[in-house]
Formats: sequence, structure tokens, C-alpha cells
Amino acid sequence: MTSKLAVPIHVGGGYGGDSDWTHGMWKGPEFTERRTYDLADPAVAGRVMFGVIDHVGHAVASGPGLGTTSATAEGHGLFEHGALGRHDPSGFADWFTLAP
Repeated sequence: MTSKLAVPIHVGGGYGGDSDWTHGMWKGPEFTERRTYDLADPAVAGRVMFGVIDHVGHAVASGPGLGTTSATAEGHGLFEHGALGRHDPSGFADWFTLAP
């Protein structure tokens, strides 16, 4: 699995932090909207590390279960993951430690 691009889905995605949008908020049957966020803007960039961040990922799998032992499968998608609490191999000492 390789991360290609970090996606802070809480900026504009309704997962917290947006004053005008919450995930699942009903805005009517004909509602459409497009927003652009400048992640370099200090007002936006300061929020990025305090919410849900997923990654556009590229994955390659090989081995048994794909037909033959030499088979491979490749794809791209949203790689959702998380680390909560202590995890010594990653350098997380407690619930409040940020990535080193």
C-alpha cells in the first residue's frame, strides 16, 4: 500500500470543523454545491491535523487467493486507517501524541 495524497476529509467533507456543513445534513432534494479550500491558507491549514485524514492509495497484492501463487492485483482507492492510543512501533506514547 502506498499513499499518493493525503485527503483531510473533515475540511469540506462535513466530518467536523466546517461551520456550514455537517456530514448527513439535509439541504433539500435539489441541493448541489461546490467549494474550494486552499490548504495553504493558515485558517484552513491549522485545522488539518485535528480531524479525519484519509489517503488516496495505490495497492498491489500478490500471492495465494488470486488464482495462482504468482498472480497480482493492483488498484487505487481511498485508504481509510487510524491509530488510536499507544502504539510503540509508530512512536505514539498515548492518546495525544502526534506522528513523529
